[in-house]
Order: sequence, then C-alpha cells, then structure tokens
Amino acid sequence: MKSKRAIPACIGLVLLAGCTTTAERAQQASREMEQMMQTYGPACERLGYGRNSNEWRDCVLRLSEKDDMARYGYYGSPFPGPWPRRRF
Repeated sequence: MKSKRAIPACIGLVLLAGCTTTAERAQQASREMEQMMQTYGPACERLGYGRNSNEWRDCVLRLSEKDDMARYGYYGSPFPGPWPRRRF
C-alpha cells in the first residue's frame, strides 16, 4: 500500500521540479533581451538611432521580430500549415 502512495508523491515532486520561479523567468528574459541588444543594436545605431533611446529599443525589437518571421514563417492564418484557404 505504501508504494501506491509513493508513486503519486514522486510524480508530484517531478512536476514541481520542472517549475521555474518568477526570478528565474525574469533572468531568462533579461538574457534574451541582452542577446537581442548585442545582435541588433549596432545595426540600429547605424540607422541613426541613439543607443538606449526608446526608438533604438523599438528598432531592436522590430529587427528581432523580422528575423523571427523570416526564420519561422507566417501564413497569415490562425491554422498552421501551407494549405490554401477555401473560398466560398
């Protein structure tokens, strides 16, 4: 009977171990933003935006989004896949 109780307890511990704290998520977001600034920041400076200005940050985000769309694609439909839309 003890083993029947131990299995759900072990599963619960495994699931809790996979959770991240708010601080860990914030640290991950900070690392991702730092990487975007290093990658796209120089291009935005060459485009004439002052470093660490709001326009520069917007430029970094737009260039990152542009690369993501080129890399992962966008079909313009809520349904993934290359299927053509039906026209009625």
